[in-house]
Amino acid sequence: MIRYLNTSVSEVLVWAKNNNFSSFQKQSFSKPKLEDLVKNYDIIEVKGIQHPALLDYLKSRKVGNQTEFLQEIHYRMNNKRFFGIGFKNNSNGYEIRNKYSKICLGKKDISSIENGSDSIWVFEGFFDFLSFKNVESYLEKRPSDYIILNFEFGSNDF
Repeated sequence: MIRYLNTSVSEVLVWAKNNNFSSFQKQSFSKPKLEDLVKNYDIIEVKGIQHPALLDYLKSRKVGNQTEFLQEIHYRMNNKRFFGIGFKNNSNGYEIRNKYSKICLGKKDISSIENGSDSIWVFEGFFDFLSFKNVESYLEKRPSDYIILNFEFGSNDF
């Protein structure tokens, strides 16, 4: 660009800032207003993970030893009872997973785990985070902070 515009680096940066040459189109998603959403669930019980089906599910995902950040959530939705592994987010909602479902109860948000560190790791979902926790001690000796996006790549979660 310096050669093309026959100018300096700083003038190229000014030119780039003032010109919109992106091929990306701004996408708009219509989201219902929070006050318009009807809560269609009730959380019945929150406890440590004990149910054999949930423990087996964690083992099948190779994170059976990573229960520190998880809860067993029993909930009612549309007059039916369910349970799953719950991972709490910053808005006090829960990402819920079991062998058959992948939902969020409450407001969708990130989860942050702060350890007062000057380093941070970012993960797409909480199973990525749990998998990392399995190998973290081999990679780094100092504590880190973590952000879990609770986001499925390609979805319109946010």
